[in-house]
Amino acid sequence: MSFAVSMVNAATIDEDEASLLSALRLPYLRLGDIADTNASTYLRHLSQARRRRMVITSDFTIDMPVQP
Repeated sequence: MSFAVSMVNAATIDEDEASLLSALRLPYLRLGDIADTNASTYLRHLSQARRRRMVITSDFTIDMPVQP
């Protein structure tokens, strides 16, 4: 599953909707009904979630885990 998550993260960072759709459809994620028409929405939401996780300091960036 970590490979699939890495693919989603890479596509999100690259802002690549086609790659994101492919990654979201990987069977390891067990997601259903991934619609091509929602690609920009998926990208927007995942990008926002990623930005919320990032804590930027003056010297470095720390990737913080998302709290449930």
